[in-house]
Amino acid sequence: MSWEEAVRAALPGSPAIVSTAHLALAPEPHNVRLARRFVSERTQDLPADVRADLVLIASELFTNGVVHARTPLEIGIATTQDEVMIGVHDLDLGRSEVGGHERDGGRGLALVSDLSAERGLTRHSAGGKTAWARVASHQGSA
Repeated sequence: MSWEEAVRAALPGSPAIVSTAHLALAPEPHNVRLARRFVSERTQDLPADVRADLVLIASELFTNGVVHARTPLEIGIATTQDEVMIGVHDLDLGRSEVGGHERDGGRGLALVSDLSAERGLTRHSAGGKTAWARVASHQGSA
């Protein structure tokens, strides 16, 4: 994955990255829990409300990868002094969803939008894409 491409898109202006970490996981529903834990363990020093938002964002982005991409996934986190970026990379093999889903759902990205300062999708020159969201790391920040 070109994590650097996604970070540049999500954190414009070349902010100093304080830390970054990645975890590769199979696209299986039970791994959503591991993705949440991965983010939770790396955001221990943040305010509880920010941490909860980041864990929920990670859960939604990873779940979308499991449901729609169905390729190996990688979750990543990058932090600056003021913001945290969560990204989920898949191989984007060009599968298209056939027809509508007969299940309850479809609100995950709206929730991610509501919880984040910005969200986006970065397509990588080497293939694949990263769905990402950026959140202020301090309570009450935008």
